[in-house]
Amino acid sequence: MLDRCYRPKHPRFARYGGRDALGGVSISVCSRWRFGEGDLSGFECFLADMGVRPSIDYTLDRKHHDDDYEPTRCQWATVADQNNNKSNNKFITIGDETLSLARWVDKFDKRVHYSQILRRIWAGDDPTKALMQSYPMPKKRKSKCSATS
Repeated sequence: MLDRCYRPKHPRFARYGGRDALGGVSISVCSRWRFGEGDLSGFECFLADMGVRPSIDYTLDRKHHDDDYEPTRCQWATVADQNNNKSNNKFITIGDETLSLARWVDKFDKRVHYSQILRRIWAGDDPTKALMQSYPMPKKRKSKCSATS
């Protein structure tokens, strides 16, 4: 977290701390977590605010992809949850519910690949129709390698 926001040589710095160079607003870490407070180190403050990670399946997530790292804007989340909190997600509203396309695919319990529905939407299909229509699953390609004995 600190490296992504404050170390220019970090591979992901441009997407976090270096956003201002790209015309955006950089992501920062609250001073309590960065420098500490009172007799507590920054890490001890972070631990006091966020608690111990619930399990290895969870990582720190900002509730909105443009938020800074601070107690009220962060949560523990799974990779699946975090994937629905990305700036490049396609959000679709059906009725009065807005979800990411990935969440809609899960909700409809479709045995269809996300990219297949996304291609239909890009081609001009109505998102609701694209989600509700039945599509054949792609056929698996036969391997060109054959075992010979």
